[in-house]
Amino acid sequence: MKSLIALLAAALTTGCASTATKNALGEFTRVDKAYAQVVDVFDADRYIVRSRCAELKDHKPSQEVCAHLQDFDMARTAVLRLNRFILSTVAVPKTEKVKEGDIIEVDPSRQLAGFKRIATHEPSETCKWDGPITWKGENSLPATMAGFFAGMLVIPTVVLLSSDDILAGGVVCEGWSYKSLVKTPSQS
Repeated sequence: MKSLIALLAAALTTGCASTATKNALGEFTRVDKAYAQVVDVFDADRYIVRSRCAELKDHKPSQEVCAHLQDFDMARTAVLRLNRFILSTVAVPKTEKVKEGDIIEVDPSRQLAGFKRIATHEPSETCKWDGPITWKGENSLPATMAGFFAGMLVIPTVVLLSSDDILAGGVVCEGWSYKSLVKTPSQS
C-alpha cells in the first residue's frame, strides 16, 4: 500500500512538472522579450530551415528572414530547464558573429525573426545561465552516468519528488529571469 501511494504521488508530481514545462513553453512563445543561451550555431541556408520557412509561410516576420537565408546563421538556444530544456531557434545576421555560449535577447513571438541583439559574449554576474545543469552538462558523459546511477538508486520519495526543482535553471540577464516563465506547482 505504501508503495502504491509513493508511486501515485510521483506520478502526480511528474504530471505537474510536465504541465509546468508546457506552461513555461506557452508563456515563452507569448512574450516579446526574453533571453536565451546559444547552444549551437549553423548556416541558415539548409533544407531543414527551408522546411521551417514553408511551415511559416503566413508569418510575415519569418518570411522576411526566409527570403534571405544566405545572410543568416541559425542559433539554437536554451531558455530554461525544468524536467527538460526549452529550446528555441532564431535567425541571426551573419554580421553579428554569434557563437555558442553567447546570451542573446530574443522576441519569441517573432519566431525565426526573433533575434534582437547579443546581450553578452561572456557570462557575467548580471547575465548568465543560472542553475546546476547546463546544456553541455546535461549532454556530457558524466551527467549521463550520474543520471543513470541516480535512477538506479533507491532514494527517499521526497528527494525523488523535488528533483525537478533541484535541477531547474535558466537564463538570468539584465533583470529578466527564466523564473518569470515558470508557474508554481500549485498552479499546474
